[in-house]
Amino acid sequence: MDCSDNAQFIAANDQFVTRRVARLEQGPIIRQATILPLEVTPQKNIHYHQLAQDILQGVQTLHSNHLQICPKTGRRVSFGLIRLSNINPLVELAQALYQSDGLDDIEIHLCTYHARQLLALRSDLENQLDQILNRNKELAVFDLKAVSSVLKKAQASNVIFIVLATPVAEVGRNHDYDWAIVEPSSMRSIIQLAGRVKRHRPEPVTTPNMLIMSTNIRALKQGSNLGAKQVPVFCLPGFETRENRLVRPAAILSSHKTEDILVNALGHINSAPRIKNPMPRVSLIALEHAVIGRVMNSPDGEIIWSMDGGELDLKQNGLKYRWLTHICSTYKRRPRSEKGFLKTRYVYVENDEGEMQFENVDYLKQSENAKFKHIGFECKGPVQPWLNQQYGVVLERLAQQLETEDLVGLARRFGFVDLDSHRLAWNYHPLLGFWPD
Repeated sequence: MDCSDNAQFIAANDQFVTRRVARLEQGPIIRQATILPLEVTPQKNIHYHQLAQDILQGVQTLHSNHLQICPKTGRRVSFGLIRLSNINPLVELAQALYQSDGLDDIEIHLCTYHARQLLALRSDLENQLDQILNRNKELAVFDLKAVSSVLKKAQASNVIFIVLATPVAEVGRNHDYDWAIVEPSSMRSIIQLAGRVKRHRPEPVTTPNMLIMSTNIRALKQGSNLGAKQVPVFCLPGFETRENRLVRPAAILSSHKTEDILVNALGHINSAPRIKNPMPRVSLIALEHAVIGRVMNSPDGEIIWSMDGGELDLKQNGLKYRWLTHICSTYKRRPRSEKGFLKTRYVYVENDEGEMQFENVDYLKQSENAKFKHIGFECKGPVQPWLNQQYGVVLERLAQQLETEDLVGLARRFGFVDLDSHRLAWNYHPLLGFWPD
């Protein structure tokens, strides 16, 4: 349709949105969500063991409603995704989950998936998940060794496989989960993640197969008020922002409770909230529309998103920001999902004495081990590691695939991780990746 002016374009767009939303609402309900209540006390230092218990309650509910029976072992099995917004809380939660107990006739097999891991290990995990979570042939998953070996050894009737991930699980992976638990950050993110639930099996559901946490971890750290009207918590990733020269008043929601900001948005999750614009400052959905509209249609000049979640006016801030518009300008006009710190690349490699060491890629063969603390812990309860591979085994497999015997060279190519340069101390565990000391 040709539109000669803004009024015609707006009218045509409104007609399209109305038709599109009506069609989406008439479709079968494949992803349905409800709110997961959190009993954990809101405070700066969150008790992750209590948060783990809250999440495990949700896991058991989702599993019981969306399990499959393994035809070979008779085990009751489901595959689920727990998505948190940021890596550091994810590591805290993972450690708490591994120390959990008190599950009745349930075994949980857990892996963590995020960007702060040695590339070789992350790539190996992704390859395994690509096979396991291909559910086009629904029962084929029970023939895979990574699943069948666990089921044969299982002592419990219920076996739950869980991927604990950051937003890396939302895009770029053709994965199909039975259910998901989500820490809210934006409606865009929830919709993206919903596309990984029953992705290959579009049968309608009658009970929720997604749980949205009643608030997010940033909000819990603000205390009993959850930072409502005061502090942006749906940010990094998300769209809330403090007041600044270009955003007055601040784009902060009047409530940070999921039940208040996602009203009528969870019963049938589809893309309608991304194209239909409701009221700002009340809804998480409307907040996104308002902020994106401000960024993309600024009358004051080119706008980009700054590292602290505010906006920068290219015209008034001078030429030092101008170059950003020439490097993927649409991306630079989106709210940032990271803090934008400079990164340093480290490799994990065997030195001349046959010992493993971390090296800065700019200063090869100089040990950086003093910056890294290897953390050890035991998993004695019903939550056990899953899909964990030894670094050396992964490198040897790569060597066979690439027909080389140079393991040191492979480590320099594939055994690296990019970490924030301003941090001087890191913890590391092969199951969990890297997190600040």
